[in-house]
Amino acid sequence: MAKGWKVIKSRNRGSLILVYTEKGYKRYPVGIKIKPEKGWGPLCVFGYHYQLDAENFATHWGAKVVPCTYTPSKHQNIWKKSMVDFSKGSKDLNDLPFGTRLAASVTCLE
Repeated sequence: MAKGWKVIKSRNRGSLILVYTEKGYKRYPVGIKIKPEKGWGPLCVFGYHYQLDAENFATHWGAKVVPCTYTPSKHQNIWKKSMVDFSKGSKDLNDLPFGTRLAASVTCLE
């Protein structure tokens, strides 16, 4: 388990953190391990030493940053079965914001 930062555009409802996806809001209950949905590639977080990069990215999107723990993914790209925005259905780690880490699972701590 590694420490990092999750960027969220949130609507807090009790202990739930909600992140918008194409299917609606993805729920990240605080303290619960979340894995990618079937057909989706690894989740994205910022590494522990990249808090400033995460905050800069979050500010650009009107989002915020919360601490998390994550299980590093063995993959080097993210994907979705029918990804409209990515020409080849995936996006390489090098194309993501500086400090991004790919995760097999994420647990938001706040």
